[in-house]
Amino acid sequence: MAGQIHRTTGPQPLHERKDGEFTWTIPVSAVPSVEWMKLFNMPREPDEVCMPSRVDVRDRGLVFVATEARIQQWMRHIDQWIATANEGVAEAEARRTHATEREARGLEEARQRVADADKYRGL
Repeated sequence: MAGQIHRTTGPQPLHERKDGEFTWTIPVSAVPSVEWMKLFNMPREPDEVCMPSRVDVRDRGLVFVATEARIQQWMRHIDQWIATANEGVAEAEARRTHATEREARGLEEARQRVADADKYRGL
């Protein structure tokens, strides 16, 4: 894996909206892949207020709207979603690596069987 995605700082307010909420951004270490985003958007513990579907990915940042009073709650959820997505991507990558290695071993074994069977060439 190229590396896990982590947030590089805490949330930063971009601007205040008319309803008293803020638009926040959280810089992350890399641009999330499609696979990572799918896993990020599948929370283990759904919450009515904090939902990953309310978080947009913009380049190397996560952007969402929340009141200042709820920012700690949001951060707990976002940290969990990031960890879950990182774990899922690492597991999928390990499965792909294992499958590739298994396939390579199978090909090598097949080549060896052909080489072993070639002993009859001189009959």
